Amino acid sequence: HQVKQRCQSLHTHYDIAVLPDVFYYDGPFNNSGPLPPRANLPTTYTLVFRISNSSNAVSAAELTTTLPNYVEWVNAVAPSVERNNVSYNTNTRQMTWKLGDLPSGLGVGTTQPRQLSVQIKVTPSVSQIGSDLDLTGEILLSGSDDFTDTNLTFKKNPIVNNLQESQASSGNGQVMP
Repeated sequence: HQVKQRCQSLHTHYDIAVLPDVFYYDGPFNNSGPLPPRANLPTTYTLVFRISNSSNAVSAAELTTTLPNYVEWVNAVAPSVERNNVSYNTNTRQMTWKLGDLPSGLGVGTTQPRQLSVQIKVTPSVSQIGSDLDLTGEILLSGSDDFTDTNLTFKKNPIVNNLQESQASSGNGQVMP
């Protein structure tokens, strides 16, 4: 199993990575609201970001994403040790997680990734009925490789409100009237 992981990391072009996820039932926050979401009614979700680093030590690492205008930042952050590292700009709607140093091997093998959970509130509009919702904009992870002194960036598509949890029924992301 470990050998397979090592081979995979040789073929990837990214040394730092973010694995984003969305939960309703699981995670540190109690979420509320209709599931599937309904037009003009608020539903809260937990967004989870897991950070790994399969290469050299990285410094000045930062994750940013912008929340769509129908998504509200509710300022719930877990674990609490990350609270001072997370900020939200109400004007630009940008969430920033200042990760700082990412040690080599973070989230690789048996090493746990660095993880952040935040809670958001979504109020879909009538025009979004029948659609899944983007809960974030594009996710950007950046940092500086300490060994090669190069800037690294890793982009991930927006998180969509399509839950992969066992309790969630399929198609739960589509907005209902």
